[in-house]
Amino acid sequence: KWLINFTAHRSRFPDFWWGVGILTPEINKEGFNSRRNWLELAMLKNSGKNWFIGPLIKHQQRSHIEFNQKAAASFMSVSAVGIQFLHDGRDNMLNPTKGYYLDIQITRNSAGNAGTGYRTAMDSRFYKKTGKSNILAGRMAFSHLSANTHFFDRALLGGDRNLRGYYLGRFRDRGMLVFNGELRSAMR
Repeated sequence: KWLINFTAHRSRFPDFWWGVGILTPEINKEGFNSRRNWLELAMLKNSGKNWFIGPLIKHQQRSHIEFNQKAAASFMSVSAVGIQFLHDGRDNMLNPTKGYYLDIQITRNSAGNAGTGYRTAMDSRFYKKTGKSNILAGRMAFSHLSANTHFFDRALLGGDRNLRGYYLGRFRDRGMLVFNGELRSAMR
């Protein structure tokens, strides 16, 4: 009847900043450190076959922010409140071989003095078995923020979820659109 997602994250990890946009050169790379706290809660009610809908709350804090080992800011935060629509028709959540997945989130993001904007985000995936041991998998991810806020609230390309092979945050801007495709094969 209900799907409840809760995430709590705390970390301190050296990070990098190249600037905003897709055309930022590699030589712009600057290191920064921060302490990160992240909370996310979604309470989704089943509204039909594999469909869920409900409120979504996110809060991100960064403290002790240092660029090039010099203090830049003591504290920044972003809060988001919105709605989430989720459809999960995969045959297996961890290792799907067929089915579809769709996650749509619409939130109002507030970053204090840095501004307020609306974020629309979508994550769409499909899985199709081809032959005895092959699976064709595809994904499209989209995110758009309607207004400028500080760079911690921007869409990030890179990392293990969006554009593998690039450092998380290598590309950062108000929006992103990503297409991924894979042909998976079971080894016997």
